[in-house]
Formats: sequence, structure tokens, C-alpha cells
Amino acid sequence: SYSSTTSMNVVDSHSISLDFGDAGSLTFAGHGGDGAMSAIDDVMPNAYEEAWDVVAGADAGIINGHSGNNMFTYKYSHESGVALTIGYINASDAVTDVSYTDYGISYTGVDGLTVGYAQGDVEAVTNTKSDEHTMYAKYAMGPLTVGVQTSEKDVDGGSTSDTESTSIGVTYQVSDDLTVGFGNHTLEYNSGEDQESTGVSASYTMGSLTIGGAFNSVDNIANSSTNDRSAYELGLTFAF
Repeated sequence: SYSSTTSMNVVDSHSISLDFGDAGSLTFAGHGGDGAMSAIDDVMPNAYEEAWDVVAGADAGIINGHSGNNMFTYKYSHESGVALTIGYINASDAVTDVSYTDYGISYTGVDGLTVGYAQGDVEAVTNTKSDEHTMYAKYAMGPLTVGVQTSEKDVDGGSTSDTESTSIGVTYQVSDDLTVGFGNHTLEYNSGEDQESTGVSASYTMGSLTIGGAFNSVDNIANSSTNDRSAYELGLTFAF
């Protein structure tokens, strides 16, 4: 049975969310929406950021569907561990020339295991359609969490722009306060050098204060064999 209660929540000045109880929720994001694909472009375990993040330019080819302003996102979860996400953006020259829809499904019904899949057809510019999808699995065993994710982008009209990516991630909770992580992400192009990202990260919590950071190194950024860079980032978070 489903709850008949519906409530509305103004998330911020740009977003409104409707909660339908057991039937799920619907969010309208006037600015910066997030759909099924963009929300899980890389869900590998890490202690701070993804292996391809932090380094400028390394995120350009990440397979993440499409997202943007005036986006509707519906979410539903069942007690069995199944969860569903559907994203929609109506056609608009400012965001996408052809209406965009994606969907994602995940399952957490086995202790420690999370598996998921998402798919979207992107045509932000007319006659440049691409089919994008991703699937992943994560498993937690005590303090250790491991994961693997694979994504693919197929462009209509030829394979010269097709890309594939594979990610792995591992985190280890050293203590209640300290977590360390390692990640690798490979973005394969149709020709030339693949973009290879590796990163280490850590986070430490002291009461309401969390200190985190990552050191990432990326080779062949955006398919360029002469573009290798490394970068680090540190962050400080207070919880009140």
C-alpha cells in the first residue's frame, strides 16, 4: 500500500520538491538539476574526490548523460532495496534542443552490496544524438569497501566519437575517524591515447571538524598525449 500524504518542500530559491510518501518524490530544479546519469557518473568509493577530479580539464569526457536547468527528477525506493530514478528536461535551446530523459535503477537488498544501472539518450544539439549508459557494483566488508564501474557513450552516425570508461575504487576505514582511499579511472577513445587517472585520498574527523584531501594524477588529458598533469586539493568542513 502507498501513503496518500503529499507534502511540498522549497529546497532553495531554485528548487521545489513534492513528497508523495511511499510513492516517491518529484523535484523540479530551476537551476542545476541532477538526473539518473549525472548523479552516478562515478560512484566508486573514495575518501574525498574521484580520481579524475581536482585536475583541470580531466572531467571533460566523463560519461554522465545530460543535466541542467528546469529539470524534473522522480525518485522512488522500495523496502526490498530497489530504487528508481527518472530525469526529464523539456526541449529548450538554452538547455537541450531535444527533450532529454534518463532512468536509473539500483539494488541494495544484499547486505554490503550495491549494484546499479542508468541509461540516457543525449541530443543537446539536434542531430548529435548519443546513447549513454553506466553500470556499477560496490561491496563493503567490514572496514573495506571496493567497487567497479563501466560506462559507454555511443554516438549516432559513426564510431569515431565513441568512448568507454572503467573505474575502480577502494577505501579502508582505518579507525572511526580516519578513512583512506585509492581510485583509478580509464577513459578510452576511438583512437589516440587513453586518459588515465589515478588518485589517493584521505579524510579525518575530529568532532564537528572534517579534514580531507586528494592527490590525483592524470595522463593524456582529453586524449592529448602531451597533456599530463597532477594536482592536490585540501578541504575543511564544519558540522553544526
